[in-house]
Amino acid sequence: MSKPNKRAFTLIEMLIVIAIISILSVGITTLNIEGIGQKTYTAQRNLMMAFQEARMTAITKQTNTRVIIYKGDDVSKKLRLYGVIYETPNGWVALNSGGMLPEGTFFVPPEQEFEKFVSIPKSADFTSQQVFKSTFNYARTGAMPVIGIGEFPSSEPQSLHLGAGGDWYSYQFSADGMSENPGARVMIATGKVNNKQMLQIDQVYDEVGFVVRKFGNTIAFTDYTEMEEVLIK
Repeated sequence: MSKPNKRAFTLIEMLIVIAIISILSVGITTLNIEGIGQKTYTAQRNLMMAFQEARMTAITKQTNTRVIIYKGDDVSKKLRLYGVIYETPNGWVALNSGGMLPEGTFFVPPEQEFEKFVSIPKSADFTSQQVFKSTFNYARTGAMPVIGIGEFPSSEPQSLHLGAGGDWYSYQFSADGMSENPGARVMIATGKVNNKQMLQIDQVYDEVGFVVRKFGNTIAFTDYTEMEEVLIK
């Protein structure tokens, strides 16, 4: 009598299951939180999913990957268009067509470029210092936070140029799924484009985000109060 054929889970399959569970848990949690618009949490969840896609692609393809966020001149896409790209022997290829953060939400740029892209209305009851900016934490790894790529999305390999002048912010993963931006935070705010073609934050207390850990996983902030407790020393 033959023994039943038992197939064990591979490490990669287990990691994929864990990633899916973590993403779903964020979605379930956000359904129970009041006081912040659901679109903000949708934006948070979508970006976290992109980071999980980049991490899992790095592991399964054994190659470098990046989550990229548009910072170019097209106001309709600025700080809202995002995607995942991975490295091949001939260049970088888009994993998929990318996505757009929900209307009225956007990625908060880093401190040094905040005033270039974002404004605070004069009538606001908060200042720019109260806005938590995104960070990259690349000093130890050298992973450049700004890149240029010829076309996105593209299934054809594209060359990258690194540093100032690029149209994309970048968070990188190594071929083993480790973050090249350990401890970086990714922040999301609500707002609109004003008459000067700048993104204007309507309410700072609607801001949410997440932290990218060394091993590539992400940890979400549930609301502004939690960010104050964790991020303000």
